[in-house]
Amino acid sequence: DPQYPKKRLAYIIEDSGIALIVTESAVQSSLELTQLLKQQGKDKSAMREVRCVLLDNILKESDPSANHASSNPLVPVHSLNLAYMIYTSGSTGEPKGVRISHRNAVNFLTSMQQKPGITSVDRLLAVTTLSFDIALLELTLPLTVGASVDIVSHWDMMNGDKLAARLEHNEITLLQATPVTWKLLLESGWQGKTDLTALVGGEAFPQGLAEALFPKVKAVWNMYGPTETTVWSALHQLSSSKAAVSLGKVINNTEAYIFDGQQQLSPLGVPGELYLGGAGLSQGYFHQAGHTAERFVPHPFSREAGGRLYRTGDLVRYLTNGELDYIGRMDHQVKVRGLRIELGEIESVLLQHISVKDAVVQVREDEPDNQRIVAYVVGQLGEGSKDAALSEAQHGSNSLTDELRIHMQAELPGYMVPSVTIMLETLPLTPNGKIDRGALPVPDLSNLQMDYVAPQEMTETLLASLWCEVLKCERIGRFDNFFALGGHSLLVIQLLSKIHTEFKIELPIKILFENPILWQLAGLIDCLCEIEINNDEDDESLVVPFDVLEI
Repeated sequence: DPQYPKKRLAYIIEDSGIALIVTESAVQSSLELTQLLKQQGKDKSAMREVRCVLLDNILKESDPSANHASSNPLVPVHSLNLAYMIYTSGSTGEPKGVRISHRNAVNFLTSMQQKPGITSVDRLLAVTTLSFDIALLELTLPLTVGASVDIVSHWDMMNGDKLAARLEHNEITLLQATPVTWKLLLESGWQGKTDLTALVGGEAFPQGLAEALFPKVKAVWNMYGPTETTVWSALHQLSSSKAAVSLGKVINNTEAYIFDGQQQLSPLGVPGELYLGGAGLSQGYFHQAGHTAERFVPHPFSREAGGRLYRTGDLVRYLTNGELDYIGRMDHQVKVRGLRIELGEIESVLLQHISVKDAVVQVREDEPDNQRIVAYVVGQLGEGSKDAALSEAQHGSNSLTDELRIHMQAELPGYMVPSVTIMLETLPLTPNGKIDRGALPVPDLSNLQMDYVAPQEMTETLLASLWCEVLKCERIGRFDNFFALGGHSLLVIQLLSKIHTEFKIELPIKILFENPILWQLAGLIDCLCEIEINNDEDDESLVVPFDVLEI
């Protein structure tokens, strides 16, 4: 994802050994690939070269076929060769590359052809970013049967009205999305589509959403699976709007076992950890033998030498009908708005900061359907200004919390940056000395606002009213920070949609992360509106390009 922090991109490029990047000129420029690689390691002379192929330059060629072979290249591919490698959040502070073979991918796709099923007459709406592994189904499954793929921009995907229009006008029959996207679609007033098959996955499927979605579509499927076992490993078709949502049964050539704490099989109905194996089992983590050995364990019932199972960390049980029932997680891995996050990775990044002594990160849902990543930080008194900054933070000032947010934005994707940071003198402990996560305080957002200074001029006033709607605050001051008040990536999208309606400007998501203070964002909007007026584009929205931040 080009919008990842540059340090994270540099790590992925170096760790994976990428030699060739297929991209576009604007993205290449914004990534600053040469500089990224030079930041990795001390031996600059040992830096390898990464070549870029720019698609926009190829399309500009007068004769695209010139100097290119007319026959297919002879590339022998074995079923155990890698089809792709995708990076997931890692508990140690660095993402992990999961290695998926052609065998893994082909087994997944052929199983999906049967259930939930797809034919040559289907049209699938692709709404998922390539950095999310479920995009494999959207971009390749239709091609295996001669069906059609309709690709949606990220902006349209996060706009309920536009998404509903695409479903209707483009005769879509299949849509895979996270619960958050389905909820966004329903809240836009979408009336449903009787020939649409709905695939819901990426995180737990709320019963209320199932009841609302079921009557509006042809069929609803709950999809489950970790990245390490190739996208989806189990699925369940809902039989009615009131039916309980289970994980269902495993897909073709997949094994599922539920073990207790002593690695013994759990009886029917008794919860235990889910272990998965079979043709979808990946080759483990790239360059991380220790983590691979920890999660990919010997298969106790395998007839093949070296057989393994993947420990999912999910607490489940078998129902009497043979389906899997999800209960919760056994570790600190979570799903937030469909995206997998290791809370340990966020904590590790926080602990890298000189002013942080200890940190715990928690996902809270203190309001219904409003998940927030909250960081609880114990400061570490250093020398000079750090002492003052810590003292201010513990007494309500935002100076250190703002500094920590900037630090995290430089290291983590936007969806992993906590929306709230709470400074504590000590972390609460249980009698046996462990962190008492249940005793962590509920964030009081009113204490996170700066001393109120009324917005100035019309743009600040209008923007403040939009912030109030999105953040559910009574009032917003001109020096308030969107993220300090609980803003997160999904609320960013909602705000940008409202800005588009009010000011007729389409802003990239990164704009708000770089300009989170009310007066900053208002000033930027004023400048862009001035550009629009000077260009005499009264009838169309001004679309700000990806690299506007370089201006």
